[in-house]
Amino acid sequence: MREIDRVADLLMQTYAGDPTGAAWFGPALRPLLGGLSPAAAARRPLPRRHTIWELVLHVTANLDFVLARLDGRELELSPEADWPPTPEPTAAAWSEALAALDARYEALLARVRALGDEQLADPVVGRPYPVYAMLHGIIQHNVYHAGQVALLREAAPASGAA
Repeated sequence: MREIDRVADLLMQTYAGDPTGAAWFGPALRPLLGGLSPAAAARRPLPRRHTIWELVLHVTANLDFVLARLDGRELELSPEADWPPTPEPTAAAWSEALAALDARYEALLARVRALGDEQLADPVVGRPYPVYAMLHGIIQHNVYHAGQVALLREAAPASGAA
């Protein structure tokens, strides 16, 4: 198996889950978002902490950052772009946020699978690290935020269902 295939597998496991059940980090991000109503996603059960919806928008923005860097563009995320404001908590807006997250993950997986192992050592434009570090960084970033989503769901269990 190529190293890039291992990286793509890790990306998929952290997003959709590990079909073998071997993931040590806990539940993957996408299953944690399943069944959440817009109101539940927008609820702030812990003061001074992000909502699940804010985390979804933030993860999506960071996937955009990685996609841009893989395409050789120096995208910088302003604080507003890194943590976009949440819209009114409607079913359509929540569905749009989840669809955007799904689309970015699909795009990143396709982009990563198109890379060769030799490209993992390529420098990331505008950054002092290689593509390999960036890809593992986004994996770690998204596992961290999946953990936050899990904690937020536990903090307000009545808010978990649609």
